[in-house]
This record gives sequence, C-alpha cells and structure tokens, in this order.
Amino acid sequence: MCISASTEWLGNIRKRYKEDAIFGPVVRNLSNSTMKEKEKKPTSKQDRRISERAKSYTLEESLLYHKPLGGKLYIPKPLRADVIREANDSILGSGHNGVAKTAAAVSAQYHWPKLIDSVAEWVARCDTCHRVKHKNARPYGLLNALPIPLKSTERINIDFVTKLLMSETGYNAVATIIDPLTKHAW
Repeated sequence: MCISASTEWLGNIRKRYKEDAIFGPVVRNLSNSTMKEKEKKPTSKQDRRISERAKSYTLEESLLYHKPLGGKLYIPKPLRADVIREANDSILGSGHNGVAKTAAAVSAQYHWPKLIDSVAEWVARCDTCHRVKHKNARPYGLLNALPIPLKSTERINIDFVTKLLMSETGYNAVATIIDPLTKHAW
C-alpha cells in the first residue's frame, strides 16, 4: 500500500495521536517515560489502565507500533477510512474483494481495535463492492416441464426469429406461433 510511503501522511498520523481519546494518553505515556517514571507505580485507576495498555506498544519516531502483532503501525480513528479505502480500491490487488481480503490487506501493516468490524462497515457501504459482488447462492434447481395441455389452443408458444436477411418487403424477422398439443403452426 503506497499510503505508508507518504511522509505527509505519517506526519498527519503523529498529529492525530494527540487527538485520540484512547491511545493519545498511551503515546504521551511512552514519549514522557523515563526510567524513574517506569519504576514509579501509577496512582489512579486510569493511569494504571494507560500503563497496562502501553506495555503492548512501542514508540518509534513518534509513531505507535503494536509489539505483539509484529510491530504493526497503530492508525488513529480519523485516518482509518483512508487506509481501508486504499486497500479496498487497490488496483494491484484487483480491488473490491470483500471483507476478508480487504481486512487481510489492512492488517498486514496496520493495527487498531476492532479492525475487522471497521472493514466490514466500509465494505457494506462501498457502492462498487455491491455492483461487482459475486453470487454466493447455490445454483438454481432443474427446470420443470410445463403440463401437457388437455385441449387445443389452451396454451400457445410464440417464438421470434430475428436478424434474418432483409426480405423484398423490408422485414428481417419471423414470429412463429405453435399449439403444443396439435403442433399446428399459424
């Protein structure tokens, strides 16, 4: 995904960390931590929660990475739509492949809580995904024969044969009307 190469975009991520209600304190905790602060026990319940959450993350060049998932970049909420859009619309990956493949493309490099739910919401709202969606239904059943008519002209079959050579009178199609009981043609 080429969105990760943009230094402007990475700068936007750093700026959005400060606005993030859940992970903004984690970024501040990791950036302000010194050896003395790490040894000091958090006093409030919220400080303990932030410290526990911060243990799973590392801060490199002011970017937050999730350690247990192999160092995947954490994306703040306002920028998640950009990441999902790029993964879903990707020309190289043929794009618009549904929730599973889009989520796999996003989670290969990025992380945030409930990532799959975010991708599912995005794909559900994607107009192109709805238009190119493949049928997942089972094949239709076998055709059933029509009942045999009991009297003449109870049912008639009409067929049109088109794209014929132009006749002298200017016609290029023929309509055939057949009674299926008597096989009589009109």
